[in-house]
Amino acid sequence: MIRPHIPHRSFGNTPYSGICVEFSKGYLDEQLSSRERTEVLQCFIQPVISLPEMYLKELWCNAEKVIKGKIQKKEYLLSLAKILEEFQSATDMARKASAESDASPISNYLQEHYKEIHSLEELTTYFRVSKSYLCRIFRKQTGLTIVEYINRLKVEEAYKLLQETELSIHEVSMRCGFDTVIYFNRVFKRNMGVTPKDARKIARDQWTYI
Repeated sequence: MIRPHIPHRSFGNTPYSGICVEFSKGYLDEQLSSRERTEVLQCFIQPVISLPEMYLKELWCNAEKVIKGKIQKKEYLLSLAKILEEFQSATDMARKASAESDASPISNYLQEHYKEIHSLEELTTYFRVSKSYLCRIFRKQTGLTIVEYINRLKVEEAYKLLQETELSIHEVSMRCGFDTVIYFNRVFKRNMGVTPKDARKIARDQWTYI
């Protein structure tokens, strides 16, 4: 979904086909009611949506109707809004059901993005559930808070870097997603029982001994 005046281009070496739907605010003001405008624009808040094949077939069918003059662009926009809303609702329900039955979708997401996550709000936005609900489900399933789980993942990666690289303590902390070295040292010691500096020394002494 591309907002007005944003430079963009296609890329890739493989052939493809697509549907381009362009409209202006003036067009929406002229053609749609206030409620219809809200429905259409609400669907374009999320920049990227990957639709399953069943929805894409319906969009292609409606696009052909526009080309052949069987329906107006207004009807196409409203059908597009309806499809996107239906898909988003189904996706939200699936995510919530997964979170209710199992915390693995949450932990899987954390394992992939733990270095980038800086607040619980980012997770509640992604899973579309409240912060209290998300934290309760995760702790019930894992015995850990989300912050504790993220920190453990960061510490595990940091310990690996301390063993296998010559990166400074500061560089290791930054690569693992910690905002400050002070916080990194505190979290690392809480989880490992030693400071990052001592952990590196112990690891190297063990290798020397071997």
